[in-house]
Amino acid sequence: MRRENDLVTSLDVIRWALMQTCDTLQSLKPLWASQGLQYYKKSRLWGSLIEGSTPAQDVVSCIQEPEAQTLSQLYHPSDVPRASSLNENIDPSDLVVRGMVLDGKVPTANHF
Repeated sequence: MRRENDLVTSLDVIRWALMQTCDTLQSLKPLWASQGLQYYKKSRLWGSLIEGSTPAQDVVSCIQEPEAQTLSQLYHPSDVPRASSLNENIDPSDLVVRGMVLDGKVPTANHF
């Protein structure tokens, strides 16, 4: 246990830097998982467009995001669950999707 008057060593600095890095990475997991789900959704929509199984206008309306969002709404990692439109056009039985939702703790409307 460190005392108030103890000198700061290089080990203390390295330990602090590593702890800060780990905390930051942990806080960004939901953002990365959300981005992964968005990519997955758009890839599936693109595939359905190429196959011709979905009309182009339907694909465009599914891909479009609300325009009036603040940077905080778009990118701020949060532990507060929010409903998400990511449920549409994704396969909840896909192991990759389940991993992103459950491990990344990405909130969705019904969490599958």
